[in-house]
Order: sequence, then C-alpha cells, then structure tokens
Amino acid sequence: MSNPTAFEVRSLYRSLVRQSKQFAAYNFREYAKRRTRDAFREHSTESDARRIQELMQKGLKELQILKVGQNEAGERRQANRQPTVVRWRLGRALLHPLESSGEARTSCEDTLTTIIRRDKQ
Repeated sequence: MSNPTAFEVRSLYRSLVRQSKQFAAYNFREYAKRRTRDAFREHSTESDARRIQELMQKGLKELQILKVGQNEAGERRQANRQPTVVRWRLGRALLHPLESSGEARTSCEDTLTTIIRRDKQ
C-alpha cells in the first residue's frame, strides 16, 4: 500500500468529525469529536510511514464503527417510535362503539395485527 498523503489524512479527520456530528445524543457526539481531535493531535508528529499507515487503517475502522453506530441508533429511534404509533392507533380502535362486547376486542386485535403488518412493510 502507498503512504497516505496529507490530503488523505485531513480527509479522514474531516470524515470522522462530520460523522461524529451526526449523533443526536450530546454526550456521544461530544465524546466522538473529542476522541477524534485528541487522537489526531497525539499523532501529529508521527513521521514513520508504516506507523502512519497503521493509524490511517485504525481511523478508517473507527469511521466504519461510527457509521454503523449511527445507523443502529437511527434504527433504534425508529423502533422506539413505532410502539407509540401502534398504541395511539390501538387506543383509537378501543374507542370503537362495540367496546363492551367481545366483538370490539376481536376488532381491536385485528386492527392491531393489521397495523403491525403494514408498519413492517
């Protein structure tokens, strides 16, 4: 592999900082930015080409981890929102006029099943 250029190093730094800014949670966001900044400052005087290549590989792995973490966090947020929508729709279904009979319960269960199936698609 060729030695990374200063442009590639700066590009990796910018990508790491940009990706860390995507976290919604303040603590995660600030920790990722601080960790990136500190790591690059710590190794700014590195002159060994092999060591720089190792650090670049490590940085690329960290970038992938940040991207996967961000995707998982987004999926988790989406999954956390879904039950609220389902509860709201189920609550609306419970206001059905046949609420006191067994027919209403069956209707609500059918409605809930339909809603869950539709939301999964």
